[in-house]
Amino acid sequence: MRFVYLLTAAFFFVLALAGVILPGFPATPFLLLCSYCLVRSSPALNERLLRSKIFGPILRDWQEHHGIQRHIKLKATFVVAASVAVTLYFGSRGALQLVLCGVLVAIGLTVIWTLPEVPLGEPGSESEAQD
Repeated sequence: MRFVYLLTAAFFFVLALAGVILPGFPATPFLLLCSYCLVRSSPALNERLLRSKIFGPILRDWQEHHGIQRHIKLKATFVVAASVAVTLYFGSRGALQLVLCGVLVAIGLTVIWTLPEVPLGEPGSESEAQD
């Protein structure tokens, strides 16, 4: 079972990397799933992931405070908006495409903004470390 978790973690990590690179593709949910699988298969790799400059702060906030910071939500919203703008500019504008795009954006933004938020000044949060 440990191998299955490790393989699944690798899959979710690749998807999280794609989410960092591709606009409109989420990174955070795949990152959380990757960490979940690593905790069960390789705690040492999970610790390494927690020390990552790119992924570590988001994961630590989730593990310590069960939420993400507002600036991460704002960045994600900006990426969604930019992706929609690019899609509408370069893509076809058929009714079905517009409806599908709208539904996907609504789902994505709902997920982003319903995630619990880490309050500013929370002990151990990244915002406090930056001050």
